[in-house]
Amino acid sequence: MDRINGLSDDVLVKILTFLPTKEAISTCVLSKRWKFLWMWLQKLEYMCREPESREFIDKNLPLHRALVIERVRIDVSSDSNIEPKDYIRWIRILVSRQIRVLIIDNHLIHGRNILPSSLYTCKSLVGLILKGPILLNVPRMVCLPSLKTLGLEGGTDVTNRFLKRLLSNCPVLENLVVDRFGCDGMRKLTVIVPSLQRLTLFLTNDLDEFVLNTPSLKQLRFRFHFSNCHFSMIEKMPELRKALVEINRFSNIDSLIASISSAEHLFICPPLEAVYSDGFVFNKLKHLKICECKAYSSSFLVRLLKGSPKLQVLESSRMLFHGSDFKDDKNDWNPPTTVPECILSSLEIVKWFIYLGRSQERDLATYILKNGRRLKAVTIESQPYYMETHDMLKELALCTRASNTCKLVFT
Repeated sequence: MDRINGLSDDVLVKILTFLPTKEAISTCVLSKRWKFLWMWLQKLEYMCREPESREFIDKNLPLHRALVIERVRIDVSSDSNIEPKDYIRWIRILVSRQIRVLIIDNHLIHGRNILPSSLYTCKSLVGLILKGPILLNVPRMVCLPSLKTLGLEGGTDVTNRFLKRLLSNCPVLENLVVDRFGCDGMRKLTVIVPSLQRLTLFLTNDLDEFVLNTPSLKQLRFRFHFSNCHFSMIEKMPELRKALVEINRFSNIDSLIASISSAEHLFICPPLEAVYSDGFVFNKLKHLKICECKAYSSSFLVRLLKGSPKLQVLESSRMLFHGSDFKDDKNDWNPPTTVPECILSSLEIVKWFIYLGRSQERDLATYILKNGRRLKAVTIESQPYYMETHDMLKELALCTRASNTCKLVFT
């Protein structure tokens, strides 16, 4: 204990930040010196799991002395007795303490406003994460000059009018997450943020209108499940580097593909074979991964390779076959008239999952090995249940390779 008492107050407060907030506050009984140390904590986490949680926060939160509170998380379970007025009271205190990051994980209150108007004009706020069915009733007066991260997750309820008002008053917003946005009243979604660099959209409800204009975007996660969009306008994203696209139905798929054409890393799920044409070109694409959730034809893969002249890494999966799943179709592979540029000049790594060893797969694998001048490694995940692994390994191992340094690995 003497060694600990020899430390400065700043160091002791730093140590307290590694403890759960409730335990850190309990150290006030150790001695007179420790009585007030917890009040200088800049990171707080209140886990409201029992009826006494409200009294605990009401007693301790107003006592904090830190001029700036870096991060506060309030996690409210269905077993607590927290009410909207409690949230509003606590958040007002945090705003007065120059809160920088606020995370609310709400599992209790459904469809009610729990945010005071003062939060929407908090100049110090850098991050705001809302989880659960929280109603966002955005006031007319909004000014969040420092907000860089905004998360609306777990069914946060906000109309398009309020969302547009909120986003248009966040001039330096860089990271936006709209996850599980399945609110019945949400028929339009507009995201126009010139400063945005990272965007995650997970939409589960049908939309009448979808507008996306994010010219500075670098990372996109677009998940559109079991939904349809009757009208969409998606502007190009010239700064885009990484894109993950998961869609089942989308009215303007051409616009979506064109908008992500500058990506260097692309993950597609499921394969967009029915709508992908030869006209799309990914001039900067280096890493392409195609989800294995759905089979696709070798011709679709070749079209992707033709449109990706600088591709270095390809992660592919099972090919689509006509007829029975276990039938070996010997007439499905039609080699392209010209070898895709990426196979000749840039492709280095190929990873093939759920390889069944059927004719078009063998022909395509052989084609890549014979023409891949810069290949370094081809890894194939075989399925011995469907085929003779030894025969497959022997046939491909004896195949001519354009690259003398290419390693063929079976897993």
